Amino acid sequence: MTEKQHIHQEHDHCHHERSKNWTGILFIFLGAFLLLQTTNVIDEIDNWWALFVISPGVATYLSAYQQYRSTHKVTIRLIDRITSGTFITFVGFILLLDWQWSKIWPVFLIIIGLEYLLKNYIRNGRHNQNNE
Repeated sequence: MTEKQHIHQEHDHCHHERSKNWTGILFIFLGAFLLLQTTNVIDEIDNWWALFVISPGVATYLSAYQQYRSTHKVTIRLIDRITSGTFITFVGFILLLDWQWSKIWPVFLIIIGLEYLLKNYIRNGRHNQNNE
């Protein structure tokens, strides 16, 4: 195994370990929230199960953050992760807070529009850098 392959393998192992840590942290916060709710320390939230929808959204944000920290570049893949996390988290909050879908749905169009603009900006920025 070359030194470059060894470094890459070590980096992948560290990334995997950090992902496990974030998963553990999410479970701790979820468990603490549910404990506080079941012991009536906080008010009852009828749609507490929506936290199981929000958790993967937050995990997707954390994955995007880790990707950015390791590359220090805003890429199309990073934008995809942020958009996915936004969709999942937003759906979770709609369910948690019992918002009316009929009034909230335009937010999804705004998110899609922002994603297209950001991706176009990134593509044009790379294109312009290659031509200079």
